[in-house]
Amino acid sequence: MNWDDWKEQTFGSGYMIWHDGLDTSAVTCLRGQERDEALAMLRLGDAESIASMKSELEKATGTSRVRLALSIHALAPDPSLARYLVDVLHSTLYWTDRIEAAIGLRHFSGPDDEQALLESVEADPEYLVRNHASESLLIRWKIEPHEISKHEAIFKRICGAPSGEPNSPEHVRGFVEARAMLEKLKLTSA
Repeated sequence: MNWDDWKEQTFGSGYMIWHDGLDTSAVTCLRGQERDEALAMLRLGDAESIASMKSELEKATGTSRVRLALSIHALAPDPSLARYLVDVLHSTLYWTDRIEAAIGLRHFSGPDDEQALLESVEADPEYLVRNHASESLLIRWKIEPHEISKHEAIFKRICGAPSGEPNSPEHVRGFVEARAMLEKLKLTSA
């Protein structure tokens, strides 16, 4: 089987990859000979694909940028790719884009991207971004349970105002407290 046929059979059409992002789980779950064959096929298309993906990454925005950086990282791990997710996380883009970045940063472990997640817990105006940033930190730190709602004192502080209402100074103080509590949790679990 040639590389193009294998790629389409494994990941779907070019349109599907562009539209939905590269589903790396199609190969990361393989074992034995199937895994070896997939790795060989990936190496055939690797250099050209990664180069073109990196070129697209510079032009991409929002969720597309996050998914593209994560796809490249899955194929050729590179901690510096986290900066693209941090850019989205710290942007003024729609909250769904920032959530994708917060979730995606679970796959990295650098101090700068950890700092970005902590800053989001403390300062992002949207509850769901703070929630996913908190859970990404718990996952990175291997703290169980990973669900921030199970850490009730922290969860209570990240919730903020009801949807559509602005956060009060009291809510913002809670976000700052939540960040401090997360940092303390990291230290006590190490």
